[in-house]
Amino acid sequence: MAWIYLALFAYLLDSVVFIIDKRLLQKSIPHPSAYVFFVSLLSVFGLFLIPFGVHLVSTYIFFLAGVSGFAFFMGTLWMYHAMKDSRLVDAMPVAGALTALVTFVLSRWLLPEPTTLFKLLAFMLLVGGTFSLSYFHLSDRVIRNIVKASVALGVSYIALKLLFLSTNFVSGLFWSRSGMLLGGLSLLLFSKSRSEIVESFHNIRTEPGVIFILNKFLAGFAFVLLYYAVKIGSVAFVNALQGVQYIFILIFGSISTIMGTASPIDQKFNWRKGIATLGIVSGLILLFI
Repeated sequence: MAWIYLALFAYLLDSVVFIIDKRLLQKSIPHPSAYVFFVSLLSVFGLFLIPFGVHLVSTYIFFLAGVSGFAFFMGTLWMYHAMKDSRLVDAMPVAGALTALVTFVLSRWLLPEPTTLFKLLAFMLLVGGTFSLSYFHLSDRVIRNIVKASVALGVSYIALKLLFLSTNFVSGLFWSRSGMLLGGLSLLLFSKSRSEIVESFHNIRTEPGVIFILNKFLAGFAFVLLYYAVKIGSVAFVNALQGVQYIFILIFGSISTIMGTASPIDQKFNWRKGIATLGIVSGLILLFI
């Protein structure tokens, strides 16, 4: 059950990352394409993994890595579009629940992951609770971006799990990040994206740039933990646990209210969120049975 603890800690860190992401998308880096470009560029730090077990891989493994990395790039791009055009508490729970559902369906088809009755009930509670956290104040455009992001991220995670089943963790991590980097560089092929990237670069050369880089290093550490949880555990349930991340976001929002600071999220805790939280916590407990 170590993968559960790894996933929970990763989602705790990710909740901080998403709050900072939302702030930056509102102010310093208003273009999602530019934001994802800068995120993908940080994948170059994967080169430091080379001495720790990276090796040349077969065409099949390279294909899986490319699919995982590029699908993650596209999913992140669509996700940031949804985040920019909606409230964090509306878009993210729906996206998290749909990603978990896509991952679960694909895992039943492509992966040897047995599911007991208790675990199936746990999955339903986790996903249902996550879905219920949203108020669904979403435009048609946001809904389309969420659906596209969820499918892409689900495909990315399934390809990643197949990748980890075929090679060691360090090689899988390195080659999948290479796919993310190539996806980011592909944005330079489009004139609109290039102009948005240049504009955003001028905005982040000082303090916002430092915050962005530190935030992405935190995100990178969280993803290493999450990816290792995917390697040793169930990819579908690692995704289903994402509901815990939104509970962390609500907690941080409540803390910001108590401290009297502005927050990009809805800080109010009501009966709806209480029931959703109870479902998520109940699902988490059932995972240990």
